[in-house]
Amino acid sequence: MFSRLKSLFTKPPPKEFRDSELGVLTLDCNLWGGTAQREGRVLRFSVAGTETAPDSGLLGRVRSLLARFPDMERSAIEFLRSRESELGQSQLEFYAFDFLWEDKPDDFTFEFLAGGDDSRVWRVEFVAGQPSQTGFDD
Repeated sequence: MFSRLKSLFTKPPPKEFRDSELGVLTLDCNLWGGTAQREGRVLRFSVAGTETAPDSGLLGRVRSLLARFPDMERSAIEFLRSRESELGQSQLEFYAFDFLWEDKPDDFTFEFLAGGDDSRVWRVEFVAGQPSQTGFDD
């Protein structure tokens, strides 16, 4: 009886999707999240999809972005610094990138922490593959 009662309060394991190149992605809050290893770095990302799988077109965009990641990261940092004067000379640390819109596969975001402060996540939004605007989430 105890095991039955315990099962009522146990959260089921997250749904997983296995990709041959990107590894295991897990579903959380209607987004698929994963990590990729590039040049000794762990790069977090999120992708929209369904309850059963991430969007295959967006996964293709993730692969494409990873192939040119250093240039895209540099572009995002330069744009963020040009728009957000309060960042000054803060050390910007990559946090994650997100492909959230299946109907807009060339729109995505890059997220950064400034000086390791995780109370504010800085964001660069790309539209049609180009930096468009900045903002932050507290």
